[in-house]
Amino acid sequence: MYMHHSLGQFTRMRALSGLKTPEGQHVAVSRRPTPTTGRQTNVHPLQKITPPLGFNEQCLSRAGPAPGHRRPVSQPAAAASAASSGASAPRIATDYGFGFSAGGLLFPYFLGVAVQLQAMNVLRPETPVAGASAGSIVAVCTKSGLGEQELLEAFWDLAQDCRRSGTRTRLKSVLQRVLEAALPDDIHERCEGRAFLAVTSLWPQFEPRLVSSFSSREDLINTLLVSSHIPYWFDGSLFTTYRDGLFFDGGITNFIPTTPTERCHRVCCFASQQLRSFKNIDLSPDTYEAWPYDMRTMLSWAFEPAPEETLQLLVEKGKRDARSWAVANVPATELVMV
Repeated sequence: MYMHHSLGQFTRMRALSGLKTPEGQHVAVSRRPTPTTGRQTNVHPLQKITPPLGFNEQCLSRAGPAPGHRRPVSQPAAAASAASSGASAPRIATDYGFGFSAGGLLFPYFLGVAVQLQAMNVLRPETPVAGASAGSIVAVCTKSGLGEQELLEAFWDLAQDCRRSGTRTRLKSVLQRVLEAALPDDIHERCEGRAFLAVTSLWPQFEPRLVSSFSSREDLINTLLVSSHIPYWFDGSLFTTYRDGLFFDGGITNFIPTTPTERCHRVCCFASQQLRSFKNIDLSPDTYEAWPYDMRTMLSWAFEPAPEETLQLLVEKGKRDARSWAVANVPATELVMV
C-alpha cells in the first residue's frame, strides 16, 4: 500500500509540476508553431501489458483533439528563415536544441528518435540537448559517439537484468553497471556545455536545476543517476546525496527540460494528447499517427521493461516519428534522406 500510494503521489507531482519552474532556473524558449504536413501511416501494433501497479492514469489525461490531429511544431530558426525567404539557408546547429522528457524504461522510443535525427543531419554532435530521467540518458548518449547497435545492446542488457531479478529498488545498481560499461572515458568532455541534465534539489533549497558542467566521467554518471532517482523505486530511498545537497529525480520538477537556445524542440515518449499540463510538445507517439495505448499501459512499460519485441517496436516507432518531423520541419536541401 505504501508503495502504491508513494508512486501514485509521485506521478501526480510529475504531471502537475512541469509549469512551476522558478523564475531564472532555465532559459525560456519562444516558440512560433507552424502547421505540419505529411501523411498519416498505420501504427505497428504493440503488445499490451496489464500494469502491475495501481496507478491513477486519469491524473495525467485529458480529452485530446480529434483522431488524426497533427500537433503544430516549431521550426529550427534557420529552417524558418529559409522557408520565409523561399530559399535554403545554412543552419547553425547551436541555434536550436532538443529536450527529452522523463520516461523511465520507455528509453527505446527516445533512442529511435535520436538515431534517426542524427542520421538525417538534424541532431549533430554540437547540437545542445536536455533531458530528465530517461531523457537525460538519451541526451548523453547523443554525445557518446556510440552507434545504434551498441546502445541497443546496453539497453537490452539492462532490461534482461530487470526482468530476471526485478526492477523495484535495484534499478540504480543495474543502470550504474550498464552506464559504467558503455560510456566512453571522455564522455564528460563530450557533454560539457552541450548536455543539460535535469535534477531536483530537495535541500538546502527545493528547486529544479539543470547541470551542464561535469568534472569527470564519474561526476557525469552520478548526475545521470540523480536525474533518474525515482523516489523509493530507484534504490529504496526517497533521495540521494549529490554535490552540495540532497536530490532526486529531475522529471518531478522539470518533466521536459529545455536547452538555452533560440528554439528547443520538446520530445516526449508519452502520447501528448494524454498529458494535461504540458503544452508545445513537438514530437511524441501521437504527433503523426494515432496511438492506441493509454497512460496506464505506458506507465507499466516505464516502470517495468516490456518484452524485447515491444521495445524494438518502440525504437522503430521513434525512428518513424522523427523522420516525419524532420521532413515536415527542415528544408529538404539540409536533410540526409534515410
